[in-house]
Amino acid sequence: MKVVKSQVILFMQEKLILDKELNPNEVKELFELEDKTFYRYIQEIRAYYYNMYKGQKVYYSRSDGKYYLINNEKKLKS
Repeated sequence: MKVVKSQVILFMQEKLILDKELNPNEVKELFELEDKTFYRYIQEIRAYYYNMYKGQKVYYSRSDGKYYLINNEKKLKS
């Protein structure tokens, strides 16, 4: 399926939010992405959450090979 970068990134972010997980193999197959391209896109999403939502981060689980959007419960020191 041919789409532009922003559409793929929005799709990936939506999967993380709605499905609570993102399978990289499914995304790469659906959009015909190379490994490096997928990695760049997931880095864009990670940077977005790092800069805009300090309480959330994108986590990769090596045990099942999927990405998850999790709450980062670290408290700031006062």
